[in-house]
Amino acid sequence: MAFKQDLRRLSKLARRALSSEEKLNREAKVLLQLRTEFDLRNKVVHTFLPIQRLQEIDTTPLLQDSDTHWALSQSNFETNSMTHVLFSSDLEIVNNDWDIPEPLGGQPLTPLDIDVVLVPLLTFDLKGYRVGYGKGFYDRFLAQLRPDCLSIGLSLFDPVTEIKDLNEFDKTLDAVVTPEIIYYF
Repeated sequence: MAFKQDLRRLSKLARRALSSEEKLNREAKVLLQLRTEFDLRNKVVHTFLPIQRLQEIDTTPLLQDSDTHWALSQSNFETNSMTHVLFSSDLEIVNNDWDIPEPLGGQPLTPLDIDVVLVPLLTFDLKGYRVGYGKGFYDRFLAQLRPDCLSIGLSLFDPVTEIKDLNEFDKTLDAVVTPEIIYYF
């Protein structure tokens, strides 16, 4: 059992400790398992774009899956909220002031348009709760989705046993894909 602040620090250290080769290997396994185990065809799937300096899983290869309708988000740090747009190959992607890659423009979507959400995380526990960077963007977003929308975390590492300091805003995920195992909740 651990507190979010400690888990954030330890997870960031673990990511930094991975060699480039090991990170690429784990990442490839996560994306392969995701593509193999989940049918994303003809669905609107929201994905995050990786913050490179934080060594997040690179989801950009997924955008080449043309039988999926990809959605991306734009962050509003004043309200800690996100807006969403449909991805197209001509959409310009730029890093915002916090180094988060985001689309400029695009066809707007609402959370109710989305069928599946790929969720970034630092770590997660055996109950399906995640630890992110602490601003609550994804917890707010997940609360806006349809009840049948699938939320899937992507993780380079296995779960911790339990996150100690959960609050009423924390949402469980439906599944988390790791390099070796898919955890369902």
